[in-house]
Amino acid sequence: MKSLSNLVFAFALVLCGSNIVRAQESLKDDEAIKKTEVKDLLNSGRYTFEATKIVSSKNSNTLIAPKFDLDIAKDTVIAYLATTANTNMKASTNEGIQFTCTSFDYSLLGSKNDGWHVNIKPKAKPLDNTKEIKQLDMEISALGYTTLTVTKTNSSHISYYGYIKPHSATFPAVAQNEVNGMQ
Repeated sequence: MKSLSNLVFAFALVLCGSNIVRAQESLKDDEAIKKTEVKDLLNSGRYTFEATKIVSSKNSNTLIAPKFDLDIAKDTVIAYLATTANTNMKASTNEGIQFTCTSFDYSLLGSKNDGWHVNIKPKAKPLDNTKEIKQLDMEISALGYTTLTVTKTNSSHISYYGYIKPHSATFPAVAQNEVNGMQ
């Protein structure tokens, strides 16, 4: 009887071990799929950064509502970002960072650990709502986790943690002579 219980115990261990191996392989497959999705999104030039946290200058992280994002297309960038966790971005207020830009320089470069660095520099016009934004920098991991840093012309900056996802904005039609697009 003792040998039968030992045999059952050994069989249970083998089953558990094979399930663990399958779970690890499944996780690796999921990561490979996610890496391909992120790479395809970035190469398409049409994606959305969804902000989940604001990083303050005091080095504290504050969770924010999932409604704040940065939509990127080859000819348009739309920002709808909070500047504090309490930002209430109603149409009647000027809180947060809100702009639509159709004239900008865009660069996408590979970076360490199979990630990417994206730099967006709006080309400001005197009455443009982007005149205070110097540049937007994104460090994007292979799995899509992203740090966005918005640098203003007065050298102040604000950073966000979040992730890359398929675009969610309806981009406005742009006259061809207004588009400088990606280079």
